[in-house]
Amino acid sequence: MRIVIYGAGAIGGYLGGRLSAAGADVTLVGRGKHREVMAAQGIRFEDRATGKVERTKVHAVLPGEEKPPYDVVFITLKAHHIEPNAERIAALRKEGKHEEADKALEEFRKRYPDYKVPESALRLPR
Repeated sequence: MRIVIYGAGAIGGYLGGRLSAAGADVTLVGRGKHREVMAAQGIRFEDRATGKVERTKVHAVLPGEEKPPYDVVFITLKAHHIEPNAERIAALRKEGKHEEADKALEEFRKRYPDYKVPESALRLPR
C-alpha cells in the first residue's frame, strides 16, 4: 500500500515517521528547510520518559515531486492551505478511492454532528 502525507509539518512528519518506521511505503510532501532536513537526516523521535532516541529515514519530497497514484492520502495541512492545493492533492489518489473517503467523512459527520469539519476537507475535486 502506498501512502502520501501532504503537509509534512509536526503532525504529518510524526505520522509519516511512525508509519515509515513500521515499514510502510510513505511519501511526505513538504517544503522549505524542514523538508530538506527530513529528506537528508530522517525524523528523530525521543522518548522523554526513557531518553531513548531513534531516527527514522523518510522519503520527503517537494510539492510536484510526488509519484501518484497513492492508495491512502493524508492531508495534514493547515486549513487555509487545503483549498489552494485541492487539485494537486486530488490527483494523488488512486481511481475509486474518493468514494471510500466520502463515505468515511459522512459517517464521521453522523457520529460527531457538533464537530465542524472544513468544507474544503469534505469534498476534493474528482
